[in-house]
Amino acid sequence: NHIRSFAEDSLGNIWIGTYSGGLNRIDKSGKKVEVFKNIPGNSNSLSANQVLDIFVESENTIWIATFGGGLNKLSFSENTSGVPDFKSYKHDPSNPNSISDDRVYRILKDSKENYWIGTYGGGLNKFDEQTDKFEVFFSDLRNPQPVLSEKILSIYESSDGILWIGTSGGGLNQFNLAANTFKNFSLAQGLTSSVVYGILE
Repeated sequence: NHIRSFAEDSLGNIWIGTYSGGLNRIDKSGKKVEVFKNIPGNSNSLSANQVLDIFVESENTIWIATFGGGLNKLSFSENTSGVPDFKSYKHDPSNPNSISDDRVYRILKDSKENYWIGTYGGGLNKFDEQTDKFEVFFSDLRNPQPVLSEKILSIYESSDGILWIGTSGGGLNQFNLAANTFKNFSLAQGLTSSVVYGILE
């Protein structure tokens, strides 16, 4: 009963992410509920049962942010009742191009078709779906004014193409992709808390 996220696909299905009950799909009639959970030892299942964000790319592709299981891609040949194929992207310490942390909070696909993945401990990741590679944006701990907290809670693209990133402890960050620059707004700039859960233009 602890719901963390939900989304509707183009077929009218409602997808619900729960804190420990996996991913649920309610069909458009509202009468049928299917539950997708992690099955230990089965790589073709949800990689973790804590679902914090859902991004519907199309009726055949849905991205899932799990807390502890990394990023999941669900691929359907038939979405109304079929079981999807699951592909998980997890942190690999030996691979610098892997996702930086398996605790994924947010997924955003921006207007330039870039995927941005916010992790809770691994900073911001830019994901290239064509190569399956992640580019990681960490804070620079040697910098007295770090540009980005490693705990990302929210990501938003404003109408001018600027990314706004809400963090736990690092306030709000403005990321200008064109100039590749960060600007931080926190308590010193008048923000009333350094924890930012949501952003709305």
